[in-house]
Amino acid sequence: MEIYPKNGFTMKIDFITEPWTCVTVDDFLSPERFAEIKEQAAEEMERFREVGVNTPRGKYVRYDKRDILPEVDKTIMNMMPHREYERLVKLNHWCIMPPNLEYPCHIDNSSRIHTAILYIEPDENVGTILCKNHSNNDNGDHNAPDQDSVSEFEIPWKPNKLFAHNPMPKTWHRFKSPESGLRLNLSVFYADPTKIRPNRQDFDFFIDET
Repeated sequence: MEIYPKNGFTMKIDFITEPWTCVTVDDFLSPERFAEIKEQAAEEMERFREVGVNTPRGKYVRYDKRDILPEVDKTIMNMMPHREYERLVKLNHWCIMPPNLEYPCHIDNSSRIHTAILYIEPDENVGTILCKNHSNNDNGDHNAPDQDSVSEFEIPWKPNKLFAHNPMPKTWHRFKSPESGLRLNLSVFYADPTKIRPNRQDFDFFIDET
């Protein structure tokens, strides 16, 4: 059990070490705070219905300059080894995936020092799938591995669960939406702005810098 300072209450933080190190937290937010997030998620769903998918891989993504999830700070990031960085900024975006869409196996962008995903909707879904994969061809920008995964481990989906990891070599993973429903989550990143590639929209949505 750990005290998570921004939440102010004791919560169960589970460390997973195989196939690589990550953290999950069930019931990350209080019921009242999660209800607020779900209200915002419903508004985001309306935007999605108007805009549709807006990324090459078929997802809807919208960055927000507001710190939607201040409860995510560097506490969990500092519990695990992470890439070296010169500076650190926080970013967050909504992510909605249409039915039966799979985001293929990848490692997060090399500018990201920490990734935290809050599962929101639906009630039942496939969670994040961790891949044990010996590929060494990561180009630092979400490319696919050049070898098949040796094994996989699923992080079970649960609304109000936080899945967090520090992108590193071999942190291959994938995720998908239900066959007949949407997958909605809130993504929070700590990133090194000196490593963000030019012309990325990230530069317009820095929340703070440390």
